[in-house]
Amino acid sequence: MTKVMCKEPIVGSTCNEGNVFERAETRMSLDTISTLYHFTDRRNLASIRESGGLYSWAKLQEMGVEVEAPGGDDWSHNADAMKGLDAYVHLCFRGRHPMEYRARLERRIVESVFLRIDPAVLEIEGVMCTDDVSNKSGVELYSIDDAAERIDFEVLCTYQDWNDPGIKERLRQAEKCEILVPDVVPIDLIRNLSSVAERPIFIPCPTAPGLVNERLCQFVWNAGLAPSQKRKNIRALHEAAAAVGYSPLLEVSTKSDEKLGQHLSAFNLKVRRSWGEIPLESAFQGSKVFEGGGPYTDLYSAEPRAARRDPRLQDSGRLLRFNFDNSDFPLNPKTAFYDWLYVKALFPHREWLARLEQYAGFTDIEFNPQRSINCQARSCALFVALRSNNLLERALQSPESFLELMSDYTYLPQQV
Repeated sequence: MTKVMCKEPIVGSTCNEGNVFERAETRMSLDTISTLYHFTDRRNLASIRESGGLYSWAKLQEMGVEVEAPGGDDWSHNADAMKGLDAYVHLCFRGRHPMEYRARLERRIVESVFLRIDPAVLEIEGVMCTDDVSNKSGVELYSIDDAAERIDFEVLCTYQDWNDPGIKERLRQAEKCEILVPDVVPIDLIRNLSSVAERPIFIPCPTAPGLVNERLCQFVWNAGLAPSQKRKNIRALHEAAAAVGYSPLLEVSTKSDEKLGQHLSAFNLKVRRSWGEIPLESAFQGSKVFEGGGPYTDLYSAEPRAARRDPRLQDSGRLLRFNFDNSDFPLNPKTAFYDWLYVKALFPHREWLARLEQYAGFTDIEFNPQRSINCQARSCALFVALRSNNLLERALQSPESFLELMSDYTYLPQQV
């Protein structure tokens, strides 16, 4: 949702020639807008930056982007979809709006952050407006050229006697009005969303407490979801790390420029069991035990991305532990089960993976410590440290042995 800050009112034209006057009045009203604001939960900022802008709910679903803290609930999403409103980014004219208040009241938004947006967004083709909360029954969509006729710009953008009950009622109604932008508000129109990102690099430290050192590096983020943008960000991160003495680095993800890094992605690795192999990511998701169900071992045979998106993982209540091959893993240390699975997946290839020791550290461009806990680059660095110390066999004797070893070395990931 977005609010609008208005400039001083502009003196209107005396032209009274029908549609010409109406369009001039509309443009005059829109010209009073100096800055737009979009409110969201602070937890969504990284995703907005990485996706390259503010997207409509329908577009986010189409792109497969998971919103960490959606402002709307199921009812509002369904109401929007029924009227086609899910195809728009919803904006408003003030720093207050019923939907923002409701989202905070129901704790969908914990900490509101207002993003400043260039009013050039109003020039995007297909921008619409409403004279009330857009998904309210009976509320219609109007062209942006009809804004002056439908929206009380006088009370929104000029000084009034705010003690007057009539003025207060006009303002209350005007604050419900919305502007609807189709599909996306591009990131270059968001003025205060910093283009500087921060990502960790993971350095194996076999002789040091903790086994893995984590170093945060800042770099200029290239917004967008295209693979070419991901590769630009990997290069930028590696260049920033090289400037402080960490080079070469290996990107461990499907976006890596190196085949080795792609093979080491959790989406490509397999975990061996007595009856065969299963994808590491599917093993991790299928081993979760919740208050209301699990482990969902049928996910072991699912494609990794499908396993990750299985609705039961969101609908089964609080996560309690992991269970894999009848062995329980606690939730703390937080990354222990994922790390154990990753090391277990690499163990059969330990001799071939001696080549990993040529790298100063490892990265995963998709990993954001503000949003995630487990990281394949961290687990890869842990594998290298364990291999250098000849501790792989001990680590994989049993889950208990792994946890004991991590405790002995005070392995405590810094970002979780």
